[in-house]
Amino acid sequence: YSGDLSRGNMHVRMMIEDVVPTVASKLEKIIKNINSRELLRIRRALGSESEQPFYRTQSLPVMLSNAYGPGYVWSSLQAVFHRQPIKIDRLYRGTARRLIELANKEEHWGMVEELTFHYVFLAFYDDYQREVVKREERVKTMSDWNQLLTYYQRGEITFEQMESAEELGFITGLLLKQFSHSYHHKTKKDFVKHRVMKFGSTLTPEMIWKYGVLRCEELAEQWEMGLSGNYYKILPHLLLGFLEADKKSLLQSDKDRFMTAFWSGYLMYQKVKRSEERRVGKECRSRWS
Repeated sequence: YSGDLSRGNMHVRMMIEDVVPTVASKLEKIIKNINSRELLRIRRALGSESEQPFYRTQSLPVMLSNAYGPGYVWSSLQAVFHRQPIKIDRLYRGTARRLIELANKEEHWGMVEELTFHYVFLAFYDDYQREVVKREERVKTMSDWNQLLTYYQRGEITFEQMESAEELGFITGLLLKQFSHSYHHKTKKDFVKHRVMKFGSTLTPEMIWKYGVLRCEELAEQWEMGLSGNYYKILPHLLLGFLEADKKSLLQSDKDRFMTAFWSGYLMYQKVKRSEERRVGKECRSRWS
């Protein structure tokens, strides 16, 4: 460090030795490509039209600080510049915690910004593992969720597509948002806020399951909501998915990944076109009844 401590003028520096120039060049290229291409796609998927630079992803130190916390900047920089594997459990834990806090405050765009950073960092992580560490380790990026969203809109989700806590959480978010649209139309209330989030910051996957998903059909009949289309086709598979996840204790062990994916699906949901809804609904309604 340098400067005058008595005047509050301190400059902290750290030197990372033995940095290979090609590694630094690859890292710079990855960050540049993500900010120029992936950032816009992620924003569009989450419903944001902003084209402004995103300060949380502009440089490697800033990204690592936001992902792991300021206290881990130097150690994570050291690992990245030396091509060492990095972990993302802390990223999921922080994202899940902040999303619940923002949801309780009803800060929609704050949640969008949080998830934007989350998926930009996962895009960086995916490229870093593949191009720098030379190790294949797939994570669920925005392109994966966009594909799953397409299947959901077509009513083509099956039990086998919910093997992980993340996939289960994402599909749950889509279904509860779809249900919430009809619920609001009948009651003028937000389903998740009114029925599920009444427990505030203690919201867990189990509560989403028991106070959300398991109540859907009962409330649909009570309010004569007339839900149709992909909802009827997907709900039975989702219920089986929760039973299997509970059996494997995934709702506890992978709760941060579930909650992050849940809010992702909830914010990404796009209402199915009525023509498509009627077509799928005719196929499913008699089967469900």
